[in-house]
Amino acid sequence: MDFINSFTAFTSPFTHGDFQGIATWVALFSVFTFILSLILLPYIIRKIPSDFFLKLSKEQPKLKGYNVKSVLIILLRNIFGILLFFLGVAMLFLPGQGVITIFVSFLLIDFPGKKSFITYLTGKKSVQYSINWVRKKVKKNPIKWP
Repeated sequence: MDFINSFTAFTSPFTHGDFQGIATWVALFSVFTFILSLILLPYIIRKIPSDFFLKLSKEQPKLKGYNVKSVLIILLRNIFGILLFFLGVAMLFLPGQGVITIFVSFLLIDFPGKKSFITYLTGKKSVQYSINWVRKKVKKNPIKWP
């Protein structure tokens, strides 16, 4: 019964036409994601080495032991990447650099087939142009593509 009451309380703005509160939250989220993308994306793209994608195409899987520090770093990187992915999807509909944010999130997240997926995406001229445009703005050498 508590679930039904809480669900009804959650959906009542939608059913009663009171969208002012929802619109305020969407607007605040939109401003937040826009400012976050303006700050974080140039920083992250600047940190990518210019030969990163050349090394990625030649890189072999690493077989090494894991310790607590490396597992924690991997976990935090994946959590941050997933957060960036969802922010990027939101920025497709809200102000912000959604496509670039989603691309950067794929660089951070570990998943099967990541290497081939990144190679496919970086083969797109629009992706290459966008990333190198951001790097040019922060006065970094352009990325060398395979």
